[in-house]
This record gives sequence, C-alpha cells and structure tokens, in this order.
Amino acid sequence: MDDPIARHPTRGEQLDILTNALAGIVRESGGVNSSRVLDIGCGTGFVAHGLMAKAPGVVVDGVDLSLDALDAAQTNLESSAGTFTGVCGDLMAVEDITLPASGYDVVYSCLTFHDLTDEGKQAVFGWVAKALRPGGYFLLYDRLRLTSSALFPLQRSIWSQIEAR
Repeated sequence: MDDPIARHPTRGEQLDILTNALAGIVRESGGVNSSRVLDIGCGTGFVAHGLMAKAPGVVVDGVDLSLDALDAAQTNLESSAGTFTGVCGDLMAVEDITLPASGYDVVYSCLTFHDLTDEGKQAVFGWVAKALRPGGYFLLYDRLRLTSSALFPLQRSIWSQIEAR
C-alpha cells in the first residue's frame, strides 16, 4: 500500500511506533479475535493496514467523511489479515454517526484532529469516551495547526532538529 505521507522525514517512523503500540494494546486487551478497534478519520486505510499486518485477525471500523476514501480503504484492506467496515460520518456532527459496534477496546485517530474546531474536538472526545469499553484506550496522533506567526520560529526550530537526525 502506498504511503500517503512518504515525503515527511519522520512520519513513517512515527506511524510504525503508533501501529506497534496499537497492536500491543490489542493483544493485551483480549487478543485480536475478540478486540474491536475504531479508526477515526481512517482515510484510505493506511494505519489500519499497518495494524492488521501486526495484529492479524483484528476487526477495525473506520469513520471518514469521504466516501471515496472509504471505498479506497475497503479496496486497500481487502487482502489484509483483518476485517474492515467503513462508516461515512462527519466528526463535526458525531452525534449523527452510527457505529457498527456498541463498544471498542481501542479508538485511535491519526492526523485528523487538527482539522476540527475546538468545539468539534471536545465533542469527539466525549463521543470517544462513550464508544470505549471500560478500560479501553484512546490514542491520538496529530500535528499542531499553527495559527499565530509568533509560533513559526518554534516550528522552524523543531524541523531543523528533525532534519539534523
């Protein structure tokens, strides 16, 4: 499967760490055949693909606003070692999203939250809390959206450190 963010110098490493953490949590929370995972903002299924490779048999439900992305995810994950169900839904209206399961062991979001308003983020956090089974995990991986030019020098400094690696 093509990496949609291959041009980023460290994102592949970060996503590998994320999928390793997800797979470990899935194995510890009852095993891959009994764990249910929710991918918020699943896109074309890139992270789910990595998770399924590391935790064969896992069941992943993915939510995305784009029907095209969900169709691509279904195609990309057909031959994966897990089960995927896509749900079209707008995270800015989470109360309208109907999920295929009533409880999840793990919920994760990768590079989606920065596009939500602060109110939308709060609503999603509450929705996730209700979607998780007791003792479940929520993993959030995202970037900051810099809206103030005063923060630009800090961002440049961080990028300089990353590029020096």
